[in-house]
Amino acid sequence: MKATQIPDTHAYKLPTYALVPGVGLKEVTDHFTTNLQFVKGKSNSPEHIGIISEDLIDVMVHHLGEINVGELQNTFTTNAIESLKSAKQSLIDRKSDREKRGVLHTNEK
Repeated sequence: MKATQIPDTHAYKLPTYALVPGVGLKEVTDHFTTNLQFVKGKSNSPEHIGIISEDLIDVMVHHLGEINVGELQNTFTTNAIESLKSAKQSLIDRKSDREKRGVLHTNEK
């Protein structure tokens, strides 16, 4: 994984890349990184601010769908999109199960 977890957090630093003609994809080390902060924390904290996994998956599905068209459409990207959709559905099912059991938004199993 190229992303690194920020110690003692639920945040990650992601590298930034440039698509360079004649070279291809190149990591840009003298540029900013992108931080992702997930909504997660100790249950006694007053507020948790960040993104949720489902929204990140939605962004990935949308992005891959936008580039998987015409001559660039291929089975690998189509399968990746379907796998991401399946992953999101599993998270939705997990949330529904936790809600039914009355443990949604808690640290209880």
